[in-house]
Amino acid sequence: MQGISKHECRLIYLYVDEYYRQKGIGKHLLSEAKNTAKQLGYTKISLYVLSNNEIAQSLYKNSNFEITKLRMECSLNE
Repeated sequence: MQGISKHECRLIYLYVDEYYRQKGIGKHLLSEAKNTAKQLGYTKISLYVLSNNEIAQSLYKNSNFEITKLRMECSLNE
């Protein structure tokens, strides 16, 4: 977790090994991250997720995250 302003922190990395998925571990880790952020005085937590990672997106949406930005990029190595 990284503070990006006085009121907002960013969850940098959340990963659950494939063997342990679908057991509620990601949900628990995310809940703990949110609780920790709240205890540290943050009022908002954000994160980035790859556009093709539908499982993670579903987890975040079910945990009250919403899409607020869209990042686009273009490869210059064509």
